[in-house]
Amino acid sequence: MKFATLNVTSMLQYIVAVNAVEADLLCCQEVTLLRCKRAQAEEYLRNWCCHWGPPPPGRLCRSSGSRSTTNAANGGLCTLVQRPIPAYDTLAALSHVALRSPDRVSHTVVATGTGSTFVHVFNVYCPSGNGRAENEEREDMLEKVLFAAADSLGDVPILVMGDLNTEEDRSPVLRKALRNGWSDAAELHHARTGNTPPPPTFTSARTSGTRIDRILLNRIAACAFRQCVTTAVNVPGHRLVTVTLDIAALRQSVWRFKVPREIPTEGGSKWDLSEAEADREAVQRLANSEFAERLAAQRVEEAWLEWSRVSEQYLQDAFAVPVEERGRGTGRGMKTLPRRVCVTAGTATDGSGAANSRGPCTYAG
Repeated sequence: MKFATLNVTSMLQYIVAVNAVEADLLCCQEVTLLRCKRAQAEEYLRNWCCHWGPPPPGRLCRSSGSRSTTNAANGGLCTLVQRPIPAYDTLAALSHVALRSPDRVSHTVVATGTGSTFVHVFNVYCPSGNGRAENEEREDMLEKVLFAAADSLGDVPILVMGDLNTEEDRSPVLRKALRNGWSDAAELHHARTGNTPPPPTFTSARTSGTRIDRILLNRIAACAFRQCVTTAVNVPGHRLVTVTLDIAALRQSVWRFKVPREIPTEGGSKWDLSEAEADREAVQRLANSEFAERLAAQRVEEAWLEWSRVSEQYLQDAFAVPVEERGRGTGRGMKTLPRRVCVTAGTATDGSGAANSRGPCTYAG
């Protein structure tokens, strides 16, 4: 499965290049699009499901001091997911971290494979500039996304993708992240192949470029990493960064015992019998079975099996369990044999994170 990121600088202006990207998910930054123009973009991007972040404000008119109602200021996020891959946006991990600019981060949950494995994608567009205020907000955003928000999800695959507008030599938080469980896709590719993808951000064809556009993987997602590719597209100053994940690597085969389902007893017995009559019915059923014969012959295991069978049938009749649901509620007393099954990390019912989070972690500074 391919995950990509691209600073598009203007969604409508370069929408042909965006639509041509070959990926299952594409994180776009700096879409520069007001809410009123989204329908125009979606009409062209018919093969994609658009997950829009909060729109940027209108462009400021210097002469009048007012905001435009048709042209957006630079900024804005959109995460594109190829149809019909299931995906949805969530605020479960971001609602409690108090970002200074919440419109610069979005969180999309993508169901992969059979739908049992969820990949969490944070689309990030950090503030640009080298001033003190910009640096502080950028570091604060990375700290809260890479540690507070991501860690609250537990042991699930997480990708942080986007235009971070910084590199390790200028960001203590980024250095800390790369020392504590996070991996850069380009570095993983170099470790596997010996080759480093070209820098994705550049000012001209003659410059060497920088790696402010990047994809970070937590330790779970890194287990599925296969390659990272940087591709030239028709967008000025930025190249497309794509990682390929082998989602099957996030699953493992285990031996599991089949355990009978609990017989539903809510609401009480459906029989119109007194307690004494119900007891006599149970005794009569047991007497009509082979239980006594097996017990008398000291075939204890067989007697226990018959006792379990009669008891299960009695309870299912008493509580009116539908016939089509009875099979999975039987099997007590039988010698259970393990079966081979594939499992993934347990996921919460709303897909917002691991069912059993490992809890907050303390990272070295």
